[in-house]
Amino acid sequence: MKQQLRAVIVDDELEAQKGLRSILGIFCSTVEVVGTAESAKGGVELILQTKPDLVFLDIEMPHSNGFDLLETIGDRAFETIFVTAYSQYAIEAIRVNAMDYLLKPIDPDDLIRAVENAGKRIAEKKNTDYSALFETLKKSQNERISIPTKTGTRYLDLAEIVRIESSNNYSNIILTEEKPMLVSRTLKSFETTLTETDMVRVHQRHMINLNRVKEYSKADGSHLIMDNGDRVPVSRANRKSTEELLKGRIRTV
Repeated sequence: MKQQLRAVIVDDELEAQKGLRSILGIFCSTVEVVGTAESAKGGVELILQTKPDLVFLDIEMPHSNGFDLLETIGDRAFETIFVTAYSQYAIEAIRVNAMDYLLKPIDPDDLIRAVENAGKRIAEKKNTDYSALFETLKKSQNERISIPTKTGTRYLDLAEIVRIESSNNYSNIILTEEKPMLVSRTLKSFETTLTETDMVRVHQRHMINLNRVKEYSKADGSHLIMDNGDRVPVSRANRKSTEELLKGRIRTV
């Protein structure tokens, strides 16, 4: 008989809570949802009160995010499955540290796999150590770049940048949440500045953020599909190095 797991769901979207609870009932009969919370603060209180085996934790929430919740709780005697609607720097940090996550809308097969992995760790009493994850996140969040503007200087987190496209002696910076920025810097200067980061040059006119790649396709000439829907060509000279960098990060089609 499989081990029963007591779980809580921490997600600021009520519909997302209901949806997850529903598919857990259909596909994961070993999981009993003992409570839900709509914020990191409420999640901390709920976890301390119910002492669950498993926490389904939304990453992006107002005020404090899911990682803040984990850092707040000192004794993390539970397993965590991260849930997010965004493919961003946080996902790469989770991947690097071999932890389970689910992308919204949740795929039942991914859910079953994540719950089974968590169940094995719980049965073996091998609680996940999150310290390496926190270090990875801090490193990612601290990677910033300064951009000259007409009125001064703008500071950008690299996680905000989807890609950079050359426009003669200018460059167009395509951002996740804002309109593109046209700056008077060459793509070569960005390439020189951003060595040893996840920003890489894949074409004479293009640099991309590896953490923002959704797909790599070899059809009709190699190109990348970014998580904002942009298609970026990969030059013949850069194909092998790009494929190596992407290996293990995304699926190849």
